Amino acid sequence: MLGATAALRIGAAESSEKGRAFTFAVLNPDCMAGGAGQCVVMLTPGGKCYLWDTANGCPHTDKVKNNGKDIVVPWLKAHGVKAIDGLIISHYHADHFGGFLWMHDHFPIRKVFDNSFVPTDGKPLREHDAVELTRAKDALAAWEKAHPGMLVTNTNSSTDLGWDEPGVKFEVVWPPKEGPVGPLAHFRRSSATDFPFHHLLNANSTGLRVTVGKRTFFIAGDIQEQYITDYMRPYLEKRNQWNCDVLVLPGHGNPRNGGDVLAMNPRPKIAIGSIGNVPWMIASGKASQRTFSQAGIETYTTNIHGDVVVTTDGDGLSVHTDPSKLYTYDPSGTEGVRMVPCGNAQVVTVQAPPGYNSWPMIQAAGGRVVCAYSRGSAHTTHEGKRDTYARMSLDGGRTWGPETCIVGDPAIGDAVEGRGVDENGALLFWVGRFGARGGHDLYRTTDGVTFEKIASLPAKFLSPMPIQVMDVFRIPGKGLASPWFAGNYKNPESGHSWGLLVSTDNGHTWTQRTVEENLAKRDWPTELSAVSLGGGRILVLARSEGTGAQFQITSTDNGATWRRRKTNITDVRESTPSLIFDPKTRLVSNYYYQRGAKKLKRRVADAAFIFDRPESWPEPDVLAEGGEARSYDAGNVKATVCGDRHLIALYSGTKSDCAVFVVIAPAPNTVK
Repeated sequence: MLGATAALRIGAAESSEKGRAFTFAVLNPDCMAGGAGQCVVMLTPGGKCYLWDTANGCPHTDKVKNNGKDIVVPWLKAHGVKAIDGLIISHYHADHFGGFLWMHDHFPIRKVFDNSFVPTDGKPLREHDAVELTRAKDALAAWEKAHPGMLVTNTNSSTDLGWDEPGVKFEVVWPPKEGPVGPLAHFRRSSATDFPFHHLLNANSTGLRVTVGKRTFFIAGDIQEQYITDYMRPYLEKRNQWNCDVLVLPGHGNPRNGGDVLAMNPRPKIAIGSIGNVPWMIASGKASQRTFSQAGIETYTTNIHGDVVVTTDGDGLSVHTDPSKLYTYDPSGTEGVRMVPCGNAQVVTVQAPPGYNSWPMIQAAGGRVVCAYSRGSAHTTHEGKRDTYARMSLDGGRTWGPETCIVGDPAIGDAVEGRGVDENGALLFWVGRFGARGGHDLYRTTDGVTFEKIASLPAKFLSPMPIQVMDVFRIPGKGLASPWFAGNYKNPESGHSWGLLVSTDNGHTWTQRTVEENLAKRDWPTELSAVSLGGGRILVLARSEGTGAQFQITSTDNGATWRRRKTNITDVRESTPSLIFDPKTRLVSNYYYQRGAKKLKRRVADAAFIFDRPESWPEPDVLAEGGEARSYDAGNVKATVCGDRHLIALYSGTKSDCAVFVVIAPAPNTVK
């Protein structure tokens, strides 16, 4: 469930009416045979529920799925809504009013505002348009008969919805009260007899602005292209209404509307496209997301993110996405950007495509969770366009704030490679530099937004030069430590090593120590994860290169000596482990992603038992499943503790577009 804490912070928070947040949810519709579909749910601090449209429903038959029945009403019930206090029907297209065909006599609706516009030039309607119009009118008439006086027609910019409450203002801003817009010159006719009913309905669909404290939400409707440029934009600019903080993109995110959106002053902080996962919309959605993301606008699309929920207290903004609510998939590769939860786990998108967003590192401390990741164009570190970014969550990973660039040097490739916490509780992130100025830098943050470089380890100070410096952990009485590994992936015989970096001054300077060297590739532990168990004992799990099992490495003298053995964890394919040790339950959790099988797994063991029994790890649980076109375009798990939950970061996607996800799962309290 959503909380009122704003993770995507803009300004200082101020309390809202009754201490509750305003919720603005763009639900992901099931597009069925066609149409994009749209439904926006608004829950006010005063406890009211208002809807802008009801998503898809086929007007030709009742014997198919209806989004009102299958998506909208279940969402409302899950959020404690017992009745809809007000509903706007923006226009008579079935992907907008279709849900109402079922909802009008199955779920309480107290008042309906009907756009009512029906364009005509005297020509007969096409059969499809006529059916849509007839079904919409019949459903509205049936509802009005059961609720006399509760249907408001001809909704336009002069309509007073009567929805205002302290701190929240609703305004219908389109179509103009002066009358409908759109000369026939703006229509692309397919024949001399083609009636532009479809386009005129879109151009005059209802537009709504909602102001909550300092924040403004704008649903621009289905208006597109030249109608925005010639009509809506100048009309709203004169009224100082062509601006907002959160924009539901006009025309379902048609990228040809981009110029007018980018002309908003100020530009939106967040843009949301209700974009169907049907072939004719996929390219449009990707182009739209690229256009607005490159302009610095946080951009979400329902075909990738699922439900997109924005909450505000009137000052801060928080975004929560639910990619589990995806109904159809892109045959060109969007399926590879999915991550579906299993059991009682949840999946949240931290960063979606475009771009190869990958290799995330997540760390929680002091009420903050930071997820750092890098973005480039492919599965490679050696490109100048690969930079390192981070987002912060203030509500346990359910919502994520704006993207911060940690390192953005165009001359080198860089990627986050390890994370941890210093002696004072500040968050630490190792960032690897690749290229002529290769090395490893340690960044520290206390607020999750600003990052200070506190240590730099260039290649000339390291021998051997690590491929990667891993997670920071604390050795009692010794200081901070980070495992590293070095070698050449292409050399199967020898020359591989691993060891520790140790800091006795809270991360500012480091001493390199080699534990094992000149190893064959089959004996080489990489991407190591370590936890201190107390009493001088340290437990390490490591990835193996090739087809072998994960390694388990242990020390009983705070890292002075080590013993490396193979585990019984063979359901891996060069998969990165991530350990969490709970000192209360004395349980250790090993998280990893099984490439090829496309499963995020967790094995839980008693720390004392497993320490000397590496081949006795219990069978795993599956927490999430996600597909990828190539095995290396998913994985690299990192886990952290946040309250009574474990947060596991990983990525999944295609060879050019990947998303970073966080899976939220209850901390285990027993061994399987």
